Amino acid sequence: MPHRFQKIDWKKTLDSIPKDVADLLQKGFDEQNEKDFISLCTSLKQGKCSLCGHSLDYYDENAPCFHLLLNPKLRRKVRENLFSRPISFIKLYTYLAWVANSEKPFENINDILCDISDKRLFEATIRYKNIQWSFCFSKEDLEGHHGSKIGKMPHYHFQMSVDNNIIVSYNSTHIQFTPDDFMYFEMIRQNAIQIDPQYASGLDMLKGILQVSVLPNGLVEFVETISEEEAHITYVVPETINQEQLLEVGKIFENSNMEVYQIIDELNIEKGYNIKYYVFSRMKDNPIKKAKRI
Repeated sequence: MPHRFQKIDWKKTLDSIPKDVADLLQKGFDEQNEKDFISLCTSLKQGKCSLCGHSLDYYDENAPCFHLLLNPKLRRKVRENLFSRPISFIKLYTYLAWVANSEKPFENINDILCDISDKRLFEATIRYKNIQWSFCFSKEDLEGHHGSKIGKMPHYHFQMSVDNNIIVSYNSTHIQFTPDDFMYFEMIRQNAIQIDPQYASGLDMLKGILQVSVLPNGLVEFVETISEEEAHITYVVPETINQEQLLEVGKIFENSNMEVYQIIDELNIEKGYNIKYYVFSRMKDNPIKKAKRI
């Protein structure tokens, strides 16, 4: 369906912004995202919604909030009211992905492109506790089903399941896109911006974070997040490292782009340490599968 954003040369428009201004805007955007994500995590722990400020079981039929989808006992009347109006795909998807990341960063989202059905432009499933939310839309959905009473406006499909039982089905939801969505999609189509996994916004601080613990068998375990799908684990023999050396590894890690094993190798060479270690690469545990729409 034609829309006003197609008339804009987005690449030319964005390239016209001075680099220092663009960098400043991006910095402000990243900082705000980080604050918003921390606020979301804090609110969830308190049983509250960071968007509306109310408790997670609060419902206002005149202004339904995204937090309603965190309720595993979502009533039919409530969800019908929520989906009866246009909802930004970008905002809803990002919100639910952030919720999932608050529980286990990066591991509860499957939106990889390689296994998308030929009939779809987008497919993804997000998991949080015992709830799964799935999204999909095709080219026909994006344009709207002409001549059809249901789905004639551009829309996406949404599914929700609790304990693997579907309570909101793909075929029962035709959620209309908003202007924000069309603008974002058009910028992607024109290659003006890269496809940015918005759910990672606010989570850059988690990439490269080093978690250190001592296992029951005495090994010192360093867990470093490498990407959304992978973590590197370095096991150090405790007899070969002391407290000062442990702190030294952590300090170098914070101030460099080196991985733990690289830091240990460098310290062993430069300072004559004899730290012994083993490195493993761990992919996602319990990988999430997409809920396919037939």
